[in-house]
Amino acid sequence: MQNAGNPVSVQPSTLMEDRTISLGTNNENLTKQETSDCKHEYLDVDDVNMVGINKLYILAYNITVQSVSSRITVDNVTICFNRSTELKKKIFSLCSKWMYDEDEFSILDNNSALVYNDLLEPGTFKLHKGRLLTCTIDNGEDVPPSSADIAIHVSSFDSPNIVMGKVGTSISVIALTAHLITFCLVPSLRNLPGYNLASLSLAFLIGYSFVLIGQIPEVRGLFCSVSAILQQNFLLAAFFCMNVMAFDVWRTLKMATTKLATSSHNKKRTQFIFYSIYSWGMPLIITTISVVLDYTEDVPTWIKPGYGKKDTCWITSIMAKTIFFSIPAFSLFLANGVFFIMSAFIIKNNTMKSVSDQQKQTARLNFVLYVRLGLMMGVTWLIGIIATISNSNGLWLIFDLLNSLQGLFVFLLFTCSRKVFKHIRERVSLRTPKSSTFDNKTLSSTDKQVTNSTVVSTQENS
Repeated sequence: MQNAGNPVSVQPSTLMEDRTISLGTNNENLTKQETSDCKHEYLDVDDVNMVGINKLYILAYNITVQSVSSRITVDNVTICFNRSTELKKKIFSLCSKWMYDEDEFSILDNNSALVYNDLLEPGTFKLHKGRLLTCTIDNGEDVPPSSADIAIHVSSFDSPNIVMGKVGTSISVIALTAHLITFCLVPSLRNLPGYNLASLSLAFLIGYSFVLIGQIPEVRGLFCSVSAILQQNFLLAAFFCMNVMAFDVWRTLKMATTKLATSSHNKKRTQFIFYSIYSWGMPLIITTISVVLDYTEDVPTWIKPGYGKKDTCWITSIMAKTIFFSIPAFSLFLANGVFFIMSAFIIKNNTMKSVSDQQKQTARLNFVLYVRLGLMMGVTWLIGIIATISNSNGLWLIFDLLNSLQGLFVFLLFTCSRKVFKHIRERVSLRTPKSSTFDNKTLSSTDKQVTNSTVVSTQENS
């Protein structure tokens, strides 16, 4: 098993021998055996600097160690640190976490925990619903997702970040569903840009749905792994759909500089088919490769995604996550930026000479809306990168909020539009004007008949 707890280095043979004895009477001897050869020193918050998520810089020794480490070796002398309660709390609040099941650990009489070969000090772990949550060793492989992961970094199960992420994701699911229903009901939305946006909304909807499913405690084992795989595939599909939208805006504006931008219905359908093959096919290829590597033997551990390990429904290998998720997403955001900049130059130079004013206005409106969406997504992930480097809880809070509300941004930017409101008004008032007109015509006809009857009657009487 991959050792991922908060370790105090122990000789395996000694530990195994001690575990055969009653833990209630021998945990003090176990602790003494571990620290008998140490030079003890006190370590407080002012004596260290936090470096990233899982690193600790000890000022007195000018050395950087893993934040969970309680001992170092300097000039062949082993130094064991007695960390203050405040330092333990700070480390635990900032580090990435790992969850152990109840059959993988034991709580000792001195309130420490024994997890396989690791003895965890009091204050370096928490118990949650019968399971143990503690810091993980940042060894680059087979570790649970850290704060860099999409909307599901673990600080504690009841933390404001997690609760807020779930609420925001639920709002996005509802908003995306509303957009897709509106897309089906409003004919004016069913053009090529509208279909591209519907693909983006569908990808986000499915991806966010599996993010929520993966956060259900009862989802474990195979279902957890499947949820992680589908999250990766559909979230990547959303990024590729955004790339298609950025390209299509640039392509439409570019075509308007040389020829008429209008094209036949069949040609637009063909373009959408090619767009769909790209935006849904590329994520499928990336996900398939990562799944094959994960379930193939004799493959280096560092490149295996580790889907669903320790019931964490996401990619649990940092390196694999970087290769199969972060790099493709970041590359697409850069490409989107290039397309938007080129589109902006076309609009600025006003080179669209062969199209009508209405087509120019539509192209510019699409450009503005897509730039807003692209900036919102890009800024969100930029904040995530900065939060990873600075390890700022405030930035993580902002990232979790923005990242979980991407679906709401789509709804507000594209569904709540004049075109949609106009269609709704026309549908609502469709029967009322006709009824009113019919009544007016009937009343007018009746008046004419009464008038004619009066005239005829007058003539007869005379």
